[in-house]
Amino acid sequence: MIEPPDSLELQQLLPHRRTMLWLDRVVDTGEFDLTCEARVTADRPLVRAGRAGSVVAIEYIAQTAAALLGLLARRAGHAPRGGYLVAVRRLELEVDSFAVGDLLTVHAIHRFGDDRFASFEGSITVAGQRAAHALLSVLRNPDQS
Repeated sequence: MIEPPDSLELQQLLPHRRTMLWLDRVVDTGEFDLTCEARVTADRPLVRAGRAGSVVAIEYIAQTAAALLGLLARRAGHAPRGGYLVAVRRLELEVDSFAVGDLLTVHAIHRFGDDRFASFEGSITVAGQRAAHALLSVLRNPDQS
């Protein structure tokens, strides 16, 4: 079953809290992909003088991939669990930075992997223009149940 985006709470899918949760909301879901939005705000880590270097795209994409893993776990009847970003196999940055106020649309696709190790493709657009693209690998914590 593909859940309507407005029924998904990021706090139920991710271990991140407070200032470390950079995503604002889920806007679309698919069988193996997830799209979130995030507004760049002055209180976000790594924002200086109203801008964040575009390398923060890695964290936005990683959080969206983690939310997707949480969603896939939930669909399988399991609780979401944490993990670790272990590789950035490709990173293409089309912008130098993101400005406070920018609305980022972040998309992650589960490309391959299993319950322990997975690979994702992710992208960020701002105002319809591609800002970043990455291939990430994630190692998940063992199931604690």
